Amino acid sequence: MKKHYLIVILIFSFWRSYAGNNYDRFPVIINVVRNEQPDSLGYNIVSDVSAVIYKGIIKGRIKLWDSQKKELQILPTTLESIEKSSKTRFSSIENMFIYELWDVGKTDVKVSTVGYEFVKRTPGQQDVVYGYVDYDDAMITLKSTFDEPNADGFWYATIDQLLRMRQFQYHMIQFGTLRVKDLDESERYKRYAFDKKEYKPDMEDIHFNKRVCYLIEENHLLQGDAKLDKANLFLNSMEDFLNANIWIYYTMKGIRLSDSLKHFPFVHLKISKAEVTEIWNMNGTYISFQPQTIVLYANDTALRPITMDELVKWKMVIDFKSVEDFLKEKPFFYIINKINNQPIDRFSAYKYEKALLNADWKAINKYVKDEF
Repeated sequence: MKKHYLIVILIFSFWRSYAGNNYDRFPVIINVVRNEQPDSLGYNIVSDVSAVIYKGIIKGRIKLWDSQKKELQILPTTLESIEKSSKTRFSSIENMFIYELWDVGKTDVKVSTVGYEFVKRTPGQQDVVYGYVDYDDAMITLKSTFDEPNADGFWYATIDQLLRMRQFQYHMIQFGTLRVKDLDESERYKRYAFDKKEYKPDMEDIHFNKRVCYLIEENHLLQGDAKLDKANLFLNSMEDFLNANIWIYYTMKGIRLSDSLKHFPFVHLKISKAEVTEIWNMNGTYISFQPQTIVLYANDTALRPITMDELVKWKMVIDFKSVEDFLKEKPFFYIINKINNQPIDRFSAYKYEKALLNADWKAINKYVKDEF
């Protein structure tokens, strides 16, 4: 306990309150390790940041430096040479070091990012230090790039938002001017900075959205099943509409109406399947559904996606409702085949549907795993 208090006293002797406010500012370096990130987050922050930054460097949008001192810029061709000579890939790094400033107050703490250092560590071999990137240089890219999480994550969250949320696992390397000796000391510094203090990052709130894709398939095996009947009604309605307005079908295939009349014989369309993409939103305990696109399979061939704006112009009615309202109410049988960026196999589809409707949206995969 005496050692802990001594460390805190030494820190305060190095750093004074800044800007006349009741905050103490500490330069901090944290280490984020790829294989220590839990799958339940829905994303791997090391993999995602390194991939986005690498693309920006190669395209010349982001500058890579030799170190935080920024004495030598590493050009894209040089970076590729480093990868080739070391037989490693920047995008597969294990370690990302984040340089930050922590402003610790009595009731809250604020964190601002200075930059990132990327390191490839291989057991028994020398570390490959790729270089350092300033946050200000990468900010636009990080704020404009949406993450593509698995079923546990949330859709429409940017890489920058995920970094600011700080839900990833990390260890402290430096706090103020002091090097952090071990994991226990790292945890003590975290508790000192964050325990019983409010951390509210400067960013837009992340909405509880998931992108859900599902299939509606023709099925006449079970007569009298209400949900299957509604699914068949949906497909038959689409089929009847396109056959009655065949010019829409040709337009969707990129064929002008005049050309279709001259060169393409009339064909009868059979719609046997549809793939719907929606955004599901959780607001408290209420789930809302917002259809985005529909892909129809005409004569076993997928047509281009149809947007909701296009469907409104079609003025279609299914079961006395607009297509959008019919999809939102979900009176039909459907099979989920993708949640966010995670494919879902047919065997697990029902369990994932059940998870979305009943489970914690941050633990969808765990719910399904426990169901088996």
